[in-house]
Amino acid sequence: MSRQDVKRTPDQLIQVKQKLLYYQSEFKRINRVNEQQAEKLVEQKQTIASLLEKVQQLQEVNEAASTNEPSLTDHKPSPPAQLDAPEQTAIDAFFNYTMILPNMKSVDEQVIIKGNFLIHNRRQEPLKSPVICLAFNKPGIASLSGKLVLSSQRQLDEVIIDDERLEEQWGYAQKDGYKHVRRTGEHWLKPLHTNEIGANDTLSFSQFEVAIPLEKEATLVTLDGFVYGEGLEEGMAAKNKVMIQVP
Repeated sequence: MSRQDVKRTPDQLIQVKQKLLYYQSEFKRINRVNEQQAEKLVEQKQTIASLLEKVQQLQEVNEAASTNEPSLTDHKPSPPAQLDAPEQTAIDAFFNYTMILPNMKSVDEQVIIKGNFLIHNRRQEPLKSPVICLAFNKPGIASLSGKLVLSSQRQLDEVIIDDERLEEQWGYAQKDGYKHVRRTGEHWLKPLHTNEIGANDTLSFSQFEVAIPLEKEATLVTLDGFVYGEGLEEGMAAKNKVMIQVP
């Protein structure tokens, strides 16, 4: 075969160049696809790492919540009653609350919790002299407001306003209740409008409000509830608790 036999015609040369350009274009396209897939793989790995970190944080929160108990001095609220104690398990207590988060994270902002603490007496007899304990694990931020008055305020209110506006008011069960709060984080409260919870009746410490300041470092804040009364001296723990991780 001579060299003339392998010579390409102009049309054939154009076809070869076109094929070369096509292959080069395909190579670039496949390379871009590979780069995009590599970027997506990196993003997926970052997302998975972030989710794993959040799962670990939630596990740490749950572990901390299970080990954190209120700081108690004069009294020690009891754990939930056992199922073989029918008189105690006939008392149900629980929190019903809403959490309001700030729009902007700032040292001046606060997390607001608004809610009710409900006690339902399912027994066939009244629970007399009811007292509740709302215990914060952080005494320094154990602020609580609502239908709560000091003894001096109560005496003044009884003189200047009618009984309808005195309904559902609560006061501290201890003489120096507020000082006890600052020391232990515990609010020991009693209803001022009644001395018992009737059979199959409900008592509520309603419309309370808790303001929790945002801290620079993460802080777990818990609020536990306990119920006491005649025949319930050891106390009954609420079925749930208020728990928030800030910031």
